[in-house]
Amino acid sequence: MAPYLAGEKEWTWENIDDGITVMAIPLMRRAATVYGSPELSSASRRLSAQRPLTEWMAWLTSV
Repeated sequence: MAPYLAGEKEWTWENIDDGITVMAIPLMRRAATVYGSPELSSASRRLSAQRPLTEWMAWLTSV
């Protein structure tokens, strides 16, 4: 999912929710830490720069 969320690959299926990208940032950060994945870490940084978290999301999610 990381390449699609980071915009490196085009999503060719129906997009049912525009908010999924923003909601995926904390999940990707956690996965990068847990799995020690440089690819997920890099994708989460790119994604954060493209679609920053809203203030309420930053407070509700641990990074």
